[in-house]
Amino acid sequence: MGIVFSYTTASLQNNLKGIKFVRKHLEGTDISDFLKLNLQECENPNRYTLKLKFTSYLDKVINDFSKYTNHIYPDSKYFANFRYKCSHLATIGYKLKKGGVKIVQIQSYKKLEDEPPEYLPKKWDKILLLTMKDWTQHFGMEWFSVTRAEDINWYNKPSGSINADSEEEKLKLQKRLKMRYDILAKRCGLKYDEKNKDFRIHF
Repeated sequence: MGIVFSYTTASLQNNLKGIKFVRKHLEGTDISDFLKLNLQECENPNRYTLKLKFTSYLDKVINDFSKYTNHIYPDSKYFANFRYKCSHLATIGYKLKKGGVKIVQIQSYKKLEDEPPEYLPKKWDKILLLTMKDWTQHFGMEWFSVTRAEDINWYNKPSGSINADSEEEKLKLQKRLKMRYDILAKRCGLKYDEKNKDFRIHF
């Protein structure tokens, strides 16, 4: 695929918890070549990019994330930004675990979902999930997983809280999260893992 990285599979697996290592080797890494494999039905696939980002707790407190995520607040230290030219479309957040990668956030810029532009792929969430799965497998990881909808922070927020003004809105939100995480994971070939309480595939 012509993908060249400056680190080996072994070094990635052995240094997952090293902040300096992650900043040096994951921050800003372009994995768009993996993305293009899943953009075959889109026009002008070369205009889309997917780049890895890293943030620490202090970054979340101090920095203005709008320049990175267009007001999508990352739920994890590690995430990837999906863009069309200079327009930010979505963010997919993940956790690096021993032997694998766990997806914990799949979120587009809200306005784009309300009024989707023609350049937003209809199945953008599936495209991102498959791309991250391909990237994980490429580096010889043992497994790839997606968190359950019910484990997402907003799933059990009481009605009246942000994004759920009423019980009806809360049910709509839960249904949307089920589709975004549980159903999508199954459609991408993952199965529910009772032991780990997530949707998982072993390579």
